[in-house]
Amino acid sequence: MPDHPSTTAVPAARQIVARPYQSRTTTRPMVVRANGRTAQGRRIRDLFRAFIARIDPGDVPGCAAALSAAELRVAAEVCRAALLAKAVDAAMIDACVRIEGAADRAERKLSRFAVVKQPQSLAAYLAARHGDGAAGAGTK
Repeated sequence: MPDHPSTTAVPAARQIVARPYQSRTTTRPMVVRANGRTAQGRRIRDLFRAFIARIDPGDVPGCAAALSAAELRVAAEVCRAALLAKAVDAAMIDACVRIEGAADRAERKLSRFAVVKQPQSLAAYLAARHGDGAAGAGTK
């Protein structure tokens, strides 16, 4: 399963772990919900991977929220493109505004699942950036 499309761009430490008692949508969300052969499916996959990069992939509700946010964002983009491509009525405009609002709320919901990084100390930052840090201080 290493060539599976939903896990190839995710580092090995952050891949979704498949468990036998989980549903297919939980273990392979992109295979079940989006056709990767279409432009919309590829866009959903790209957004899903970007959202998963910000959260813990082992968190099932977080993965579901990420997939929902990606799908809603693509639906809003498609609606906006249809709106700009032709003359439409007020109902289409209202539907587009509602879909974009739902997509925005879904993306804001992802902040609940965000992985909080521990702040790095100044000594650790300097050691990572400049080696030992104090080795060349004060010498000419």
